[in-house]
Amino acid sequence: MNPGGLLVITSPYTWSEEFTKKEEWLGGYRDAGEPVWTLDGLKEALAPHFRMVGEPRDVPFVIRETRRKFQHTVAELTAWALMGRGDYFWLPVNFMRSSCLQTNPLPNDKEYSQ
Repeated sequence: MNPGGLLVITSPYTWSEEFTKKEEWLGGYRDAGEPVWTLDGLKEALAPHFRMVGEPRDVPFVIRETRRKFQHTVAELTAWALMGRGDYFWLPVNFMRSSCLQTNPLPNDKEYSQ
């Protein structure tokens, strides 16, 4: 990635020990009774090499689980610029203003319960 290049992350921050050991979570838990937010964990993990561009944005999306069951979730989108020597660049004001709501068609309704 070149200096000034963008890393875009979108996630609902759904942490699960089924996929990630709890000690590796960036947030979604409490430390000494205080919440540890994933965004703060991302900032800390990326701070040595990236700076956040703009503010986080909510991105709603829908996952079709079955023919009649849908899961509505809101992810958070963040953009990060790789720092380097003299990396000054301009981004349009509306760079992170879009959101989407989509449903994915089922490949084969017989694979899903009614």
